[in-house]
Order: sequence, then structure tokens, then C-alpha cells
Amino acid sequence: MFNAALAQPEAERQALIEERCAGQPAVRNEVLNLLNARSTMGSEFLQASAVHFHGQTCGAFRAVLEVGRGGMSVVYAGDRIEGGFD
Repeated sequence: MFNAALAQPEAERQALIEERCAGQPAVRNEVLNLLNARSTMGSEFLQASAVHFHGQTCGAFRAVLEVGRGGMSVVYAGDRIEGGFD
């Protein structure tokens, strides 16, 4: 619904949201919140990573390269920084 609203001219978005979210106030409110956040933070707000792990350590490993990103995670290649094996 968010993407459908963005595809419309700004003047027509509210009517589209009201029509398609009729009887679904939670969905309507979420779409409006996302549009407001996009307006406030810019068009890249959903793309920007909130947390960067590059260089961070986790146990015996250090994150060195982002290799993938999805809706709920980021995958890093890591180097082993503590002994144990080569």
C-alpha cells in the first residue's frame, strides 16, 4: 500500500489510502506514518541501515564486508581474530 501511495501524485494519495484501507484503520495509520517519515527523512529512509557492524567484533570474529541485506538482516563476511585454528 505504501508503494502504491507513492506511485500516485501527492494530491491523490489520501483518497487512494482511504479507499483501499477502508475498514483497516491500523493499515491506514501505518501507511500514513510511513509517508510522513519519508517526507521528514527523505526518500532513502527505508534503505539506510540503522546499525553498521563493519569493524565490530563478535566473539572470535570481526565483521569485514557486508555480503547481503534483506528485510530483517544484514550478513557480513568476517575474519577470525582469535586463535584456535587457521
